[in-house]
Amino acid sequence: MMKKLFLLFTLITALVTAFSPVKAQHCGFDHAFAIIVDVRDSISGQIIDGLEVFLADSVGIPYKSEWNLIRETTLTIYQKTELFKFGQNLQKGPQSLFEPLTSFPFAINHYMKTLGSDYDFKQSDLILIKDTDGEMNGGYYGTHKVKFKDKNIVSLCKSQQIWQSTEAVNKIKILVTLNPAK
Repeated sequence: MMKKLFLLFTLITALVTAFSPVKAQHCGFDHAFAIIVDVRDSISGQIIDGLEVFLADSVGIPYKSEWNLIRETTLTIYQKTELFKFGQNLQKGPQSLFEPLTSFPFAINHYMKTLGSDYDFKQSDLILIKDTDGEMNGGYYGTHKVKFKDKNIVSLCKSQQIWQSTEAVNKIKILVTLNPAK
């Protein structure tokens, strides 16, 4: 009887030990969030490349953060500036499991900005969109200020649906359609 109890105790201990690390693992993006902006030409429906997109205050002045210079430097969305500037999530081909992430496998070609949990959303915050390359991206689109909501800020934990579903991305992204100036 003692031998059976000891074996049962050993088996339970082994099972608990084997599965505990899996439950304790954290997401590689703990406390990281993203804002996704899909900017399209109102006539062609195509994504507009070459724009400058910023997270700005109610007046349209981009927010600054020195931490912004060192965060997510391997990603295609990285912008070497202290301004909260979005980058385009460009695919650079398939990645192995051993390479650092260079782009997100969702919201391809959309403008994205990663944020830490220290970002304090305000209802008056804006997305500032500037076309600074003239006609190079198919037209001149000018400068626009776009309001957004806190529901447009999504956790980057891989348990989130955005990693598996285009429909989930479509629910949270900020869709902006712009008319080219004539």
